[in-house]
Amino acid sequence: AAGGAMMSTQPEAIAEMGNESNCAVSGCCTTIRPPRLDGAERLHLTGYALCDPTSGDACEALALEAHRRGVPISVDPSSVSVLESFGVARFIRLLVDLDPDVILPNADEARLLTAAIGGRAWVVTTNGPDPTWVFSPSGASVDVAVPPVAILDTTGAGDAFAAGFLAGLDALGAGRDAWSLDVVAAAATGGHHAAARVVGGVGADAWED
Repeated sequence: AAGGAMMSTQPEAIAEMGNESNCAVSGCCTTIRPPRLDGAERLHLTGYALCDPTSGDACEALALEAHRRGVPISVDPSSVSVLESFGVARFIRLLVDLDPDVILPNADEARLLTAAIGGRAWVVTTNGPDPTWVFSPSGASVDVAVPPVAILDTTGAGDAFAAGFLAGLDALGAGRDAWSLDVVAAAATGGHHAAARVVGGVGADAWED
């Protein structure tokens, strides 16, 4: 989050994410212990880490600690193949247990997770160059246009969107119950700008050029 830190988990060492917003990024979830949450303003979990048998239990334990500390949790399902291998119904049950304030699927993942829409989480669904869909916990929705941009490489675009979106959202300093469609849509626009900096170059770190 802007001015603070966000911890992001992957089953293995991961590329840098969200450096513009001072995000503290962690690697393998199995190495994380609760004190690593000190100073974090958000825990961002990926489907890769949650569904991996070598890291899933550790990530769930970390999520429990985050809830105890009042640190909000967001989840990126990661990929359709991960969800199908893990079990879609099983993953939806896991989402209920994790109680994230935001779920960040792409359109294909969202089609598998429609049962998660209408719960306590905001669901923000990316569609490549097409508008991003924002769903409130009540089911109200709004489409957020994606500005046209020359695309060289989409590697890292999803992570960049998540970083930009979450940084903007957390900068508000308010919880999900205080968010409105307009506020979350504005954060999605910030995510689009972050992703645009990545897809305009080659590689996930193109924004550094």
